[in-house]
Amino acid sequence: MHHFQQARQALGSEVILTILTARRDAQLDSMFDGLWNHLEGFEERFSRFRTTSETTRVNVGAGSWVEVSPEFMEMLRLCTYWNQKTAGLFNPLVLPQLQRAGYVGSWPDAATVTPQLDYRQRNVAAWTEIETHGSRVRLPKSSALDLGGIGKGLALDQLAAVVASVYPDFCLSLGGDIVCGGRGLTGAWEIEVMRASNTDEAAAVYQPAGDEIFALATSGVTNRQGITNGQPWHHIIDPRTGMSSKSNVLTASVVAETGIAADILAKCVVITGSKNAEMLLTQLAASAWLLQTEDEALIIQNGGFRIC
Repeated sequence: MHHFQQARQALGSEVILTILTARRDAQLDSMFDGLWNHLEGFEERFSRFRTTSETTRVNVGAGSWVEVSPEFMEMLRLCTYWNQKTAGLFNPLVLPQLQRAGYVGSWPDAATVTPQLDYRQRNVAAWTEIETHGSRVRLPKSSALDLGGIGKGLALDQLAAVVASVYPDFCLSLGGDIVCGGRGLTGAWEIEVMRASNTDEAAAVYQPAGDEIFALATSGVTNRQGITNGQPWHHIIDPRTGMSSKSNVLTASVVAETGIAADILAKCVVITGSKNAEMLLTQLAASAWLLQTEDEALIIQNGGFRIC
């Protein structure tokens, strides 16, 4: 068994694709090419930072009916499902406030404004105000959609499904969110979670008990942040207040069966704080989690994490 890996930038993050197999051949090369092509197509469809994307077309047409692809309609269905499951904590319509806070351009150039992608004069709307009919969608007038809170998770799940159909042993990382299956070269996969206060130092290592596919996503307030008009901000918006979330959780690392679940739940826990984390994550079937709080405490629930 050999370890084959490729890395590139995609979806505003570093992507690392790792596949274990007996040898490199045309099938493996074709697999890697297909994965990169899929990510490019995904970004072209769903990115809020591309003027040609389907997301931009829907945002520009807010208040009017817009024809969308089946893939976009499925994305909206998933957003509705998770909006309901999280009692509104997951709401992709917070984009206007996210931009007003300071996250206007594609990271790391967060302050760079593309005029046709500037929605700062619009309002945060409830997800329940979105209308769909057949292959058409209508956003609430003067609202705007950002699918970044679910996009990485969905992209990872799609890539994992393709890889797993041919290669059972793999590890796919998209900006630190990870989906793995099977085993690594020396046994079960081991995934490091870095300290919130020092990203060069590991806080813990997660190791699964079996060979099943699992997802681990980390979200927090210490990475994509900045200062706008003298006010600090970060990219996780609490839809209940319309402002950057204020809880005692600096980072949340959540293990779940799918990338979507892990990604969304990690963000929701950063919003709710550690006091309500166990109830939320237990109800929504997370299998393990590690919370790093502002007092530098490490809160672990269920098995798999080992403190460094």
